[in-house]
Amino acid sequence: MGEQDRKTTEEIARLLSEQFAHDMMEQFHLDLDFSTRSIEKVEWIIENHLSTARAGSEERLAVMLGYYLGEVILRNLGGRWVKENDIPTLRDVGGRVSAVFPVTKAIKRLRNGAGESLVDYCAEIEKAHGAG
Repeated sequence: MGEQDRKTTEEIARLLSEQFAHDMMEQFHLDLDFSTRSIEKVEWIIENHLSTARAGSEERLAVMLGYYLGEVILRNLGGRWVKENDIPTLRDVGGRVSAVFPVTKAIKRLRNGAGESLVDYCAEIEKAHGAG
């Protein structure tokens, strides 16, 4: 088993989310600071630059975006990363929300468009947590 295979879901989430933030700074000069407000910047990037992502790059982009979304939730509301049925999942968000699926949500957002708003998704989770 190689070193990459031994990385935990938590380590993968941190690495890929930080890589996503770095890539967005390099490409679009937008500072993604892991705040809930940064998700508005992510939506702007998706609408203005990523809607034409090639099918082959879409999956990797969606995974990185999903881990960024999850890290925003985790850093602002708490929780823990786990992998359930090979799906990255956040459990115990704020001690109230049993599970959220940010990578799955990111895939839906890229495939289905603005109707799968990441801003709305975060707001719903914050509401369930009791913040805001």
